[in-house]
Order: sequence, then C-alpha cells, then structure tokens
Amino acid sequence: MGTTTVVAFKYLKLISPNIIIEYGLYIGSASKVILLSITLADRTNIMKEEKEIAPKKQFCMLS
Repeated sequence: MGTTTVVAFKYLKLISPNIIIEYGLYIGSASKVILLSITLADRTNIMKEEKEIAPKKQFCMLS
C-alpha cells in the first residue's frame, strides 16, 4: 500500500522523483527475493541435518 501511495504521489507531482522513489519497488522486490532465497537455503540445510541425525537416533533407541 505504501508503494502505491508513493507512486501515485510521484505521478501527481506531489513529491519530487529521486533514486529511491524511482527504483524503490525494484529494490524492495530484489531484497525480498534475496531474503527468501537465504531462508530457503537455511531450511534446506536444516532438513539435511535432520535427515542425517534421524537414523542415528533410531539406532540409539533400538539399542
């Protein structure tokens, strides 16, 4: 909603365009993609670690 308001104000010439206003939407989208990629990579690593630990736990429980 905030981005929509800023873009509307820019086109209505209520605010002067600058680099952040011009490219804010792209910067926000790119940062969101980067953060989601990092989160997905972290989750994948956690799942790999859990997969490696699970058989060891099972073996200990059976012993």
